[in-house]
Amino acid sequence: MITRKDVAKLAGVSSTSVSYFVNKSGYVSEEKEEKIAKAIKALNYRPNLIAKSLRIKTSNQLVMICNEIRNSFHSELVYRTTKLAYQKGYTMLFCNVIDDSNYIEKICSYQVNGVFIVTNKLAPEQINKIANMNIPTVTLTNMEWNNLNESISEIKIDVYTAMRKLVRYIIAKGHTKIAYISNCPAAKYKYIDQRTHGFFDEIKANHLDSKHINIIYNITNASMAREVVKENFSYDEHPTAYLCGNDTAAIGVLRAMYELGLKVPDDVVVTGFDNSEISRISIPSLTTIDMFVNQLGEIMLNVMLDKINGKKANNTIIEPQLILRDSTENNIDASLGR
Repeated sequence: MITRKDVAKLAGVSSTSVSYFVNKSGYVSEEKEEKIAKAIKALNYRPNLIAKSLRIKTSNQLVMICNEIRNSFHSELVYRTTKLAYQKGYTMLFCNVIDDSNYIEKICSYQVNGVFIVTNKLAPEQINKIANMNIPTVTLTNMEWNNLNESISEIKIDVYTAMRKLVRYIIAKGHTKIAYISNCPAAKYKYIDQRTHGFFDEIKANHLDSKHINIIYNITNASMAREVVKENFSYDEHPTAYLCGNDTAAIGVLRAMYELGLKVPDDVVVTGFDNSEISRISIPSLTTIDMFVNQLGEIMLNVMLDKINGKKANNTIIEPQLILRDSTENNIDASLGR
């Protein structure tokens, strides 16, 4: 591995001069700058950013902890946030939630400048660990957290109201046998997902028979959704509407319907949640909830940068929008599906 000493030796200067040049932290004469630049190019030298971060106790890195990086909403959020962060001089690291009691400490040991929590699989005490290390922390979830550290900024998406609107729309179309494919492990954790909460409240408000309502938890990707729907399907008695906690799961349900020989939306209607790119290009295109992922990336980053720079960062609430497409409507006006 090429080091600064190698660069200094080839350039005929001191290691200190190379350090000043690389870090732009001190004066180096034009003559030495030219020699150092040529040596760096000749040796293909790359600074050791990890060593630098340990030395100066910062890395200009931000971490995003997600439920499932393969989820289309998360991947689009990652794409948007990465571009914006880089423009501001930061790089991004991304992690799925891992069932390891030391996971949070391991992530934070990289001298990161801030952590985004985009998951419902961490309990408040786990999130508080990050804030207690004096690391700026921003959450983007649809959970109702209790006892979060006051220093943590929350960006909330009002998925409760959005889900109630979606369920109301499905019921208005005459569906009373409804399945909900949830991406939330609500059966395991006491912190209930607000999509699930909204689903149950709207079902109850419309006095639907609970024996015709089915909910399956912790389905985070298309393959899981496809498998669980096929395993639990009965031609004699099956839901006529499948509501999914994200667009990725909805794609799996569409595949299951195709393999079962059912037509969408003639025999069964399917909805997603997120308005990701796949919801717009799937066949049929998905009725879904627009979470405004592009705006979310910008909002999240701005809140984080305010926290890093010691400015006040207010909590934010996002109001999602119902998008109607072909998976629930025949020959729908294309303008509604944007």
